[in-house]
Amino acid sequence: LASIDVDGIIRRGALKPNALSRREKADILSTMRSKVLQISEYPAVVLQGTLTAISEHWRLDATLQIRGVKQPVEILARRSEGRLRGQVELVPSRWGITPYRALLGAIQLQDRVTVVFDIPAGPGLD
Repeated sequence: LASIDVDGIIRRGALKPNALSRREKADILSTMRSKVLQISEYPAVVLQGTLTAISEHWRLDATLQIRGVKQPVEILARRSEGRLRGQVELVPSRWGITPYRALLGAIQLQDRVTVVFDIPAGPGLD
């Protein structure tokens, strides 16, 4: 988790990397690491499961452990150009993470995070 970073904000479905100042990105990152993910106590997120081919997709039935709490997840991926690509929406409160609030409630984040992945497929994932 020490490698987690803040790229910007999502507006109308698109990443806006320049919508935040360097300081704002640093503040968000510090809060994510210390208060939300508590990486000093829980330095890793663990994903363990079984990958199954389904038509032109792959399905991962897994257990995702965040802050010591394990919850089941199902992740779909599509193989394309030697890579597995997809996304999964997570609800942080399932792992005991309360939605972030700041400035007396003026800033409130939804209880959902979309994780987008694009990783090498590796051998055997044809």
